[in-house]
Amino acid sequence: NEWTAVTGANGSGKTQLLGFLLMHLWKMGHASCIASMEVHPRKAIEHLLAQATGEKRPAKAKALAAIDWMRGGFWFYDRVGIADWKDVLAAFKYAYRRYGVRFFVIDSWMKLGIDPEDLKIQGVVCNGISDFVAEHDTHVFVVAHPRKGKDEERPVGKMDIKGSGQLTDEAHNVWVVWRNKAKEKKLEIEINNKRSD
Repeated sequence: NEWTAVTGANGSGKTQLLGFLLMHLWKMGHASCIASMEVHPRKAIEHLLAQATGEKRPAKAKALAAIDWMRGGFWFYDRVGIADWKDVLAAFKYAYRRYGVRFFVIDSWMKLGIDPEDLKIQGVVCNGISDFVAEHDTHVFVVAHPRKGKDEERPVGKMDIKGSGQLTDEAHNVWVVWRNKAKEKKLEIEINNKRSD
């Protein structure tokens, strides 16, 4: 009965991290429901399939085996674009009651139709998520984008999350995901140099 705000710059791996976590939870028998209003469920399934197989384009037999394994473990709130936060939580409630889903993802906060200037409604939504997890003994992960910095060289912190401070105050946990792109680029150059030798 907690919820976690997950933040990080675009391309830092927030959704990828959550995908791996959901895979692990399903291995333990815990189903998840994903409300990714930024990505169509078909695309989300492709990403999860790549994570399940360890291959971007797995062979047909391997893909079918992975899909069979994933069956019943992943449910989707099927909407791309702005969604009313009450509808999202109502769908989560249904998934909990009907399918026993215990873990939920909202990707992302900015797609919940909340006016970024309306701090009062942001607090209401935070309280709504807190009430949901407490009432149903579930966990919700909320992807919350940070304000744009001058670059992506330094990690963002919880104080960089867009919106009301209540988002990080009310969340039980705040995860900051950072991808060290300079180090990644350097390693890529070293690997390519070794290959060419």
